[in-house]
Amino acid sequence: MSDVNDNLILYLKLDEIVTEGDNKKVIDASGKSGNSEVKGNPQVVIDETFGSCLSFNGNSDYIYCGCLDFAKQNYTIEAWFKPSLLSTGDIFAATQTLNLHGILVELSSEGRMRYLHRQPAWDRGGINTFSEDTNNYNDNHWHHVAAIKKENEIFLYLDGKQISSQSNVDSFTVPLEVVIGRLCISHSDRYFQGQIAHVRIYNKALSPEEIKRDMDDDLSAITITSFNKTYPLDFNLYEGENKESVIFIDDGTQGQELILEISNNSEQQIVLPALSSNASASNYHFELRFRPETLSPTSLQQIVLKTTAGWSMSSPVTQFDDTVSLYFLASNNQVLGVNNPVSLTLQNINGAAGGGARTTRVELLCPQFAYQGEKVTNYYREKTLSIISHRGKKNIPLHVSFVESNRILNDGKTQNELILRIVNVLKDKSIPLIPASKGDEASKFIISFDVQEEEQKKDWALGTKSQVKAIEIKGKDFQMTKRHIEEWKIVKDPKGMSPTWTITNQNEENVKLSPEWGLELTISNIISLHPSGQTNLYISYENIPGYWDGTFICTIEKTPILYKNNVGIGIADPGSYKLNVEGGDTRLGGSLHLGGDLKISGNETNGAVEDYQIELCSFPIDNNLCSYIKIANISKEISIGRANANGLEVFIFSSNGNEKRQQVFYQRNLSQTEGDKGWNGLANWINNNAADGDIVAMISKLTYAGTHVVPVPSGGSAEQFFKSIGALKALRIVDHNPYALLFVKGYNVTIENLADTSKQEAKIMTTHHYLYPTCLHLSLEVNGSLKVVNGAITINQTTITEKQLQDLIKLLNQ
Repeated sequence: MSDVNDNLILYLKLDEIVTEGDNKKVIDASGKSGNSEVKGNPQVVIDETFGSCLSFNGNSDYIYCGCLDFAKQNYTIEAWFKPSLLSTGDIFAATQTLNLHGILVELSSEGRMRYLHRQPAWDRGGINTFSEDTNNYNDNHWHHVAAIKKENEIFLYLDGKQISSQSNVDSFTVPLEVVIGRLCISHSDRYFQGQIAHVRIYNKALSPEEIKRDMDDDLSAITITSFNKTYPLDFNLYEGENKESVIFIDDGTQGQELILEISNNSEQQIVLPALSSNASASNYHFELRFRPETLSPTSLQQIVLKTTAGWSMSSPVTQFDDTVSLYFLASNNQVLGVNNPVSLTLQNINGAAGGGARTTRVELLCPQFAYQGEKVTNYYREKTLSIISHRGKKNIPLHVSFVESNRILNDGKTQNELILRIVNVLKDKSIPLIPASKGDEASKFIISFDVQEEEQKKDWALGTKSQVKAIEIKGKDFQMTKRHIEEWKIVKDPKGMSPTWTITNQNEENVKLSPEWGLELTISNIISLHPSGQTNLYISYENIPGYWDGTFICTIEKTPILYKNNVGIGIADPGSYKLNVEGGDTRLGGSLHLGGDLKISGNETNGAVEDYQIELCSFPIDNNLCSYIKIANISKEISIGRANANGLEVFIFSSNGNEKRQQVFYQRNLSQTEGDKGWNGLANWINNNAADGDIVAMISKLTYAGTHVVPVPSGGSAEQFFKSIGALKALRIVDHNPYALLFVKGYNVTIENLADTSKQEAKIMTTHHYLYPTCLHLSLEVNGSLKVVNGAITINQTTITEKQLQDLIKLLNQ
């Protein structure tokens, strides 16, 4: 036993519940602390990751582990958890006498993991360390938590990574009572709702490598222990080097060979009971059972077992329910060794033609064997078997291809569309079909794609399963010279590893693909974020009279560039542009040569903005008119909203004239010392809420002669701000004189108006284009050749220098 396991105090796999007297318990695999008592009614459930685990209901289920002496120095607590509901619940809790909490590992309703170490134990205080951010642990995935105390520090690990720590903690001096799944033994509170597995307690601080080792051991348990413990005996039935589970419907009489492979996948021998003589329905080790009408009548008469030493097979036996059984007996060696499969060859196999191409199941039954010292009876396994037609001609005269393009944009958002045609290429002969009304015997086309399952990484896939499930397929008849009524039925099946679309013809008479006729499929809502490259679309065809079943494979190209005559980068439809680039910057590393005209239009801001008028006005006290602001045909009256008070109202607009924010600042707070509504608060509010390029408008509202709008005080952030934008008149506002200010944040553009007297209005009128003088608004047309080489522009062999270009821009902006 390793040193780490020497320090293992408790190990609850939580994969089964055993009965000891009148109590239900879970096994302590460490052998150190005894089995723990099950409280409430937690359920053992099948789990894909761990084989099985305990599920807690969140209101009465927990595990009582007794009083454990593990925390007087260093310790480690580990557990796997998968919540079914995010509510505050304790995965692990340890308490002292009177239920004073010493250790908690707790998941909050916000998704934050808490690790508490409290010494001396009490009902409050202690040292907590938390996960830094909330997390959606309710994601149907398992997560691993480790709480570690090392000397005077504690560490919290999630999924093998340290996420937080704290220091200055003390060691416990007494053993602690431990429970799993709630707050403590006597408090019915903070129940955990979900699943827990593999709880460990060490009286040692594990290293990150040792934590990872435990995680890896737990995650490999399903393949090595849990699954094989439940299913130690397995089988496969296949043909050919590719080991495909398939039976052919064939016109020949010889049939095919199938390999029955029986294997022991466990870590211990499987012993069959001692039997002798030949296999029969009453004397056998294994029964291979086929469903009705799987094997052809010829097969039932001719099937034999290729000579294999020590093995015999019965003739086919038809049961009362029309299933067909083959019985096998091992007369010499009744022991199936580990990783030593037995291969038996069945000859003269042929599929039954009734029902056409289809999928069926085949079963292997073993009445009895010995495994791990126990007798296993009535053992059963099942496999899928495909039945495929090999009647008629092998090659079908169909042409399957995409129309125009097979490319999709893999940007994760574009809803791509492809058109696929299936056409009879014969010029003078139809291809017969069986109508949809015949059910399983109907002629079918089945569409599927390469799909990436959860927790897989398949760069060659079209998309995730959810993305592929969202694809829509519509079909209609296609003829080279005309289109007519739609008569194809398409059924989507989202189940299985890859969703499928089954296409059948709904006609009842004269169902066929005429010469040069076919089916046109529109495949839409294709969304992919998978890496650029090729992926496959599969078109299987079944039950087409006179031809083998088979599959066409069409390649779809995932790419950031689309072109159908025109080229689009980052856009599915480039429109009339030969090259249309959407989003991001475009860079040329070499020369640009144009044989035609060059047109440049736009501006330096975020797209072209139409010009519009801007007007604001502050009226004097004795004027009955309301101060106002007009911008982009939107007019607002300025109302301070307070009686007997003067003040300022500030607006923030985006460059296109849309209002973003508005705030009122009162006179009695317009001093340096009076908080958020004063001048300094006003300046801070603008800085915090206006982005570069936003228009800021400020207007005084004067209604009451008893108060004044005082100037910007010196020495504060307001003085610094107004000086930085060049609004110097704000520093010398006089009594009741109206004041208006307009500027663009981040640009050197400021307009202000301070009335000379209290009887005058302060008015500003301007335009959007005037406010943005650094923006480039131009259209440049060049008739002839233009080259850009190393930053220099050459037009018709005349080079424009950088200074000439700057002078041109200045001229245009005057």
